[in-house]
Amino acid sequence: MLWVFCILTRQPFQPLLYVANFTNYPRSVKIFKFSSMKKLATAILILSAVQAFSQTGSSEALRTQVNKLNNTIATLKGENKVIKDSLASIISQNQYFRETLKIYESKSQTASANDLDVSLISCKAQTGNNTVVLEFLVTNRGTEKTILFTPTKFGTAVDLQGNGYRPSDIKIGAAKYSSTVYKDVPLKLTITISRIDPAVKLLKLVNIEFSTPQDSYKKASLVFKDISIQ
Repeated sequence: MLWVFCILTRQPFQPLLYVANFTNYPRSVKIFKFSSMKKLATAILILSAVQAFSQTGSSEALRTQVNKLNNTIATLKGENKVIKDSLASIISQNQYFRETLKIYESKSQTASANDLDVSLISCKAQTGNNTVVLEFLVTNRGTEKTILFTPTKFGTAVDLQGNGYRPSDIKIGAAKYSSTVYKDVPLKLTITISRIDPAVKLLKLVNIEFSTPQDSYKKASLVFKDISIQ
């Protein structure tokens, strides 16, 4: 640290200028006397250079600390991203389990045949195309078997006014008309009924027919009644 003192002398315009170097205070205090501004400026530059040189070690230590802090921040950012990704995964899994629970809680009717329990999950109208989609959950209580649906003859539906409908499409698992049903493994069954009057709000009866090779292709029926259309 540099201090500059100006002491007026008896001679006009001849002040004496002093510079004190407090760089290592309180160990030493050095006083320098100058009789001209030029010499003073030169001394200040020299003392500033000495002071900067003496602080080089501190600057290097500071840089080292800054680099350590930057590395710590980068590490924390990486850990924070991992935590965020894990949280997003947990939220997604939680949503999936909520939806699954909702499916099982929404079972309104269950019909059984050939060791297969078929539960109605939903019956919804598709806006704009006069179509109703029914979703069921199939659970096999016996040994592994194949379920077969005959095209155009796999079911019928009747509304409150006695109008009859034949389902236009069926899907069992990822396939149409047939699929393997494993023991205690749920499989979704979707049936589509077209050309239903939008005024129809309830199906009085839905009959689903199927067969299985393990039961000598004997035809079985599943009957559901009074199904509200959502």
